[in-house]
Amino acid sequence: MLFKKIRKQLIEKDKLKNYIFYAIGEIVLVVISILIALTVNNKNETQKRTALAKEFITEIRYDIVMDTAVFGQAIRQIDTIAKYKLKWLKNHRLDTLSIYELEAMTLSQYFNIKMNTGAYNRMKESNIWTLQEYQKLYEQISDYYNFNKTYLDNFNQWEAISHEKEADFWNNQNVFELQFYTGDSIPVFQNATERKAQLVNILNSPKGRNYLKTGFFRNKTMRGIYQQTSNAGASLLKEIDSHIEHKPSKDKSS
Repeated sequence: MLFKKIRKQLIEKDKLKNYIFYAIGEIVLVVISILIALTVNNKNETQKRTALAKEFITEIRYDIVMDTAVFGQAIRQIDTIAKYKLKWLKNHRLDTLSIYELEAMTLSQYFNIKMNTGAYNRMKESNIWTLQEYQKLYEQISDYYNFNKTYLDNFNQWEAISHEKEADFWNNQNVFELQFYTGDSIPVFQNATERKAQLVNILNSPKGRNYLKTGFFRNKTMRGIYQQTSNAGASLLKEIDSHIEHKPSKDKSS
């Protein structure tokens, strides 16, 4: 009402020049008000995106910690398996082993470990990638998942195919009866002496030894993949922790 009254008085007194200045002043005030509103809105939006970024990074850190623990457990299991397989492969007198040790040699194992990518995928779908303060960390996280996940998935596929062929050989050799430890107490009808003799023959045959070597090679290869991925995860965790540790002091100074 005050602005309208002043404008009316200026027009009535025919003070056009003053009115023009007043009109320009009004426009400037409106523009300034809009700019202030936009600045406040942008600041609030940036704060929301920053909080969301921290949330995603925390979730990604948790995923990597869990993945690294799983890789570590698999590596320890593979080391135990490889130790015994190597011992068996070097043994020239398999007939001196018990039937239980011999049967253990025929077990084909694979792990098929996959990386947790839930938090990373959600972060990719969000609009926080443009935050400049997190840009370098985003690139490191993206490189970690894009390379290691693809690498791991490819070897998981190879491991599954190799395992399937090996398991098919032992399950369908048809000269000794398998003993499955399923807890169902299913009896074995084949004579124990015959079973052991037939199993020793297969394990000493070129085909049997080749399957044992294939399993040993597969386990050692996957161990290397798990170790490489685990090392990459540990390295990224250091970058994330370093960013988290330094971020509060930076925010405080600003």
